[in-house]
Amino acid sequence: MLDVVAIDDTGLSSLPAQITAPDITAPAAPSELAVSANGTVVTGRAEPGSTVRILAADGTELGSALVGPTGVFSITLDPPQIDGEVLQATATDAAGNTSVASSVTAPDIDGGDTTPPDAPVDLVIGLAGHQLTGRGEAGTSVQVRDAAGNVLATGTVGADGTFLLTLDPAVIDGSTLQVTLTDAAGNVSQPGSVTSQDLLPPAQPTDLALAEGVTLTGRGEPGATVQVRDAAGNVIGTGLVGADGNFSLTLSPAQANGEALDIRLVDAAGNSSTPLQFDAPDITPPDAVSNIVVGAGGLVLKQLDPTAIRCAGYHSA
Repeated sequence: MLDVVAIDDTGLSSLPAQITAPDITAPAAPSELAVSANGTVVTGRAEPGSTVRILAADGTELGSALVGPTGVFSITLDPPQIDGEVLQATATDAAGNTSVASSVTAPDIDGGDTTPPDAPVDLVIGLAGHQLTGRGEAGTSVQVRDAAGNVLATGTVGADGTFLLTLDPAVIDGSTLQVTLTDAAGNVSQPGSVTSQDLLPPAQPTDLALAEGVTLTGRGEPGATVQVRDAAGNVIGTGLVGADGNFSLTLSPAQANGEALDIRLVDAAGNSSTPLQFDAPDITPPDAVSNIVVGAGGLVLKQLDPTAIRCAGYHSA
């Protein structure tokens, strides 16, 4: 309630007039929801004076009630909910503002609910493999398993049909996760699948050998590309690691003088291993000795300086 007065140029003011500000704030969502064992009554707490409505999954209203001054409400369901249904509850205040929905699951009295939820959809792995988001049936339990069947995360689908889970450990190896939903009656959905981004670099290649300065062999991550660079950074050979982890590739030009080579593996996601330095074996013999002369008396063998020989030839001319 606001008081409004008018003040003239002399400073005289009118009597106050009262005005009420509009209520545009939605009440909090109903809380402490519970369905009776026979599926006929929903109880909970909500903003006093608000009207709570209970809705079926298809939006049909099953019952409503005005919340008393204590904030506690009790609503009779018509028809009763006895098959593990997920119900939604909203609170609407006198100004017509409606809260977000809360969810509660009805009991499965006669085991009649045998329909599994639909598989989860819109699955996305984020935060560098630490988080999984998706959509599914509200109120169902979410379970995430890796390729080996290990449980990485569990949670519950919210009233809005979305879920956000923390993966532990993070999934950064390009593997595929299986995600299932389980309803209150124990029915399990078909799995939804999602593949993580591969952020792991391959290990360095091993068992390296260079034959005749030309053929490089070794072992590495299957499917990875082998890159060989010379000391200047030029790529002088590439190859692919086979399914058995072995590779063989040809270097051009040949490396036969003890050159230092940079060898690395690059996987399909573009991750590169730490460069490994490999020294080519020196299998090139030195040049033959030339310009040899025998000294006086045949006792001294020495190599003449080619420059001196050329100079001597020039002077003799």
